Parts: sequence; C-alpha cells; structure tokens
Amino acid sequence: MKKCLLTVSALCFVISMLADEQTVTMTTNKEVGTELTFLVNATRTGVTVDWGDGAAQSYVAEKSGGLQEITGTVKGCQIVLTSAKGLTMLSAENAGLTAVDLSKAPELVSLYLQHNDIETLSVANMAALRDLNVSDNQLASLSLNATKNPALETLDMSDNPMTATTFSYGTENLRYLNLARLNYSTLTLSKNVNLDALIAPGNKVKTLSLSSLPLLSLVDVRGNEIATVKVPASGLPNLEQLCIDDNNVQTIDLSGSPLLNTITIARNGASMVTLPSKSVLQVYDCSENNLTFSSFPKKAYMPKVYMAYTPQGAHDISGYGLNEPFPGGLPWLTMNPDYSSRGDAQYQLDMSGHVAGSGSSSVVFEVVSVTPEGETVLEKASASNKTLDYSLVSGKLTVLKPFMDLYLRLTDAGYPDLTVTTTHFSVIDPSSGIKEIEVGNDGIDAPAYDLQGRRVNATSRKGIFIIGGKKVIK
Repeated sequence: MKKCLLTVSALCFVISMLADEQTVTMTTNKEVGTELTFLVNATRTGVTVDWGDGAAQSYVAEKSGGLQEITGTVKGCQIVLTSAKGLTMLSAENAGLTAVDLSKAPELVSLYLQHNDIETLSVANMAALRDLNVSDNQLASLSLNATKNPALETLDMSDNPMTATTFSYGTENLRYLNLARLNYSTLTLSKNVNLDALIAPGNKVKTLSLSSLPLLSLVDVRGNEIATVKVPASGLPNLEQLCIDDNNVQTIDLSGSPLLNTITIARNGASMVTLPSKSVLQVYDCSENNLTFSSFPKKAYMPKVYMAYTPQGAHDISGYGLNEPFPGGLPWLTMNPDYSSRGDAQYQLDMSGHVAGSGSSSVVFEVVSVTPEGETVLEKASASNKTLDYSLVSGKLTVLKPFMDLYLRLTDAGYPDLTVTTTHFSVIDPSSGIKEIEVGNDGIDAPAYDLQGRRVNATSRKGIFIIGGKKVIK
C-alpha cells in the first residue's frame, strides 16, 4: 500500500514538472544558414533550441533575472524552443516566421512577434498573457477573449491585413492599444475603462466614442473618417496628447482636459476647437480648417514648441442667425430697419463667441460687400451717424441696408499673418414693398436690379434680383 502511495506521489511530481515545461514551435521562411536571435527571460534552467535539424542546443544564462539572448543558425524550416521551467517572455522579432504554435506555452506573460509573416495565431489558452505585439504580420484575424485572455495590458496589432471591420475586446485591464492601419470602421471600447493610450491611425472609423475612457492620456486617430468625437461629460482630465489630423471633425470640446500639451487637428474642416482654460500647450497644429481666433490660444498660453494655424478656410456662419437660403441663393439676414433696433435678435448675426482676441484687445471685424465691380468695406453706424451700413455691438451684427452678397473679415493682432473670412450671406429688406419672391430662369429679358438698386445683367449671374417689381431668385 505504501508503495502505491509513493508511486502516486512520484507521478504527481512528474506531472507538476511537465506542467512547467514550455514549448514554442515556430515555422520560418528564412534560408538555411541564416542567423537568428531570440530574447527570453533568463532562468536558472535556461532553454533549448532545435534550429531545424532535430538536435537541441542548450542555452543557460550566467544568472537568472533580466533577459537572455539566444542566437543560432537556421538549419530547417521548423524551430522548437523549450524551457524546462519559468519561461514567461519570448521575443522573436523579424525572424521570417510564418506560423507559431503556442499551445504548449500557456504560461507566457510577454510575447513579441512583430515584423514577421505570420498568417494565423491562436492565444486561446494563454490566460497569463499580459503583453502581446503582433504588429507588421499577415494576420487576417486575431481572436481575443476577455475570459480566455483576461490579463492583457498592452496590445499591438498594427499593420496587419485584418478582414474584420469591428474591434472589440472587453477587458478592464487593457492599458495600451495599438490598432494602426487595420481597416476597422468601428472601435468598441466601452469596457476598456482603464485604457491609457489609444493608437488607431489609418482606419475607417466614423464615430469615436471616448465616453467611458476617463484615464486616457494619449489618443492618435489620424487619417480616419471621424466626424464625431464623444467625450465624457466631465471631460478627459488625464489627456495629454491628441492627434486627430485628416478626419472630418467639425467641433471638439477639450475644455475638460487641463493637462493637454499636444493637439494636432489639421485638415478636418473644423469650425470650433474649445481649448482647456489656461493650459500651456507645447504643440498645436490646427492648420487647414475653418477656424476663427476663438479656437486659438490666448497670448499668455501660446505653444512653447510649435504652432501652425494657417491657412484657414471660410468659417461657416450659417448657424449664427442666418435664414435658410432660397434656391440658388445665399443664407440671408433680415435687414435691421432702424438703428435703434440693433438689439433685436431677429436682425442679428451673432458672432459674440468670436470677439475675444489673443491679447487684451478684441478681434477686429470688417463687413465686406461683393459686387460685380469688386469688394467694398462697409461703414459702421454710430449714435452720431445712424445712416451708415451696419451696427456691431459685442459681436452681434445688424445690417441697416439690403445687400446681395456680404462676408466678414476678422483679424487679431496676436496672429498678424492670418485674416479669417466667413462664408457669404445676403441681407434682405422684407418691408421693401415687394410682396413676391419667385424662382426665375435664364430667359430673363426685363431690366434687373440688385438689392442695392443697381442695374445688373441677370442673365449671366445667380442670386436675388428685382425684376418687374418682384424679387426673383435665379
């Protein structure tokens, strides 16, 4: 009976020892004679490597702890690395690997396989895996499961020909995520609540939701198709770097990110970037958008390293109090019939959010009329001369005469090399005595006048004209 017990005990010991053994089988396309180098964590027992000829070579580190470099010569297409005990880290970078069998290495914690030609990879049995880098391979898919792979903290899948369009890996442990150039259109990140770095440039994402990611410090999503960025109601208080160039973001509110030091949002067509108050930026590139000076830092908070803010396209003011355009016409503002009515909202183009300048002085506004003869800067009315063209009080513009085509020019002494222009609009006098507005065509022979009463050739132009006592849109 005692003998049986001893046998069982010995068997359990053998099974325990076998459980510690880790074996990784790798297939390489490197030619025989090529020298390869792997990195493993250094252990007292070391590792053995069969370089492809069936003969295992032993590699024992001088001392355990740290990293051990394993260098050998390829002797066949299949390389087998075995550790008797304690293998937790393997780096096989740029080794021409086409396949890696990890089924007998479930205790690996860190695995680095970047810059290979791996087409398929299974990590289904690797519950201890914390760090995984498979960037720059030939993976069409990679199955990750929060139950089977609960420990992942860093994940780099970049530069693979993934066929899936959605990324989803619901674990709270994930800290670093690199999904660059993977053709994803949807990123499901709601369960990655402890994510610190999100790197996903060169995908096809249209909506980026960061609402459940308050710990983010780095976001790089350049070159997607993002139109909407959702941030938590409390902001992103830990965000330090945001790179969102070459997307379709129209507005973004970063006021809840006081640690922000780097923003690049070039080439989006953006009309508003709300910066964090009193945040000293290091880098800010907002060039090639449609921004005004309200999206630029104040003088005391100019970026310390780099800033690019020119050129800017025409800032869209269609939502600032203008009426919907008639067919073929411009958005329009109702003419203010009297200087005393300049405070009446129905006559106002509200630019009050764009008044504050970069320094102590305000932004300077000019109102410009466009006619076939050229451009004219309009004159500002005052209490002493109420018959001039327009009134501007705290950024709220009312126009005292009808005009067919106007736009605004904005300048700021803190940014002397930029003049911001707005989109164009008309000013219509509804009490002109003209009761009808009709849509015209090219066959107009009667004399035509613009809204300033000047005779024009309406056959070659589009816009609003007075023809035969009626307002006609052509």
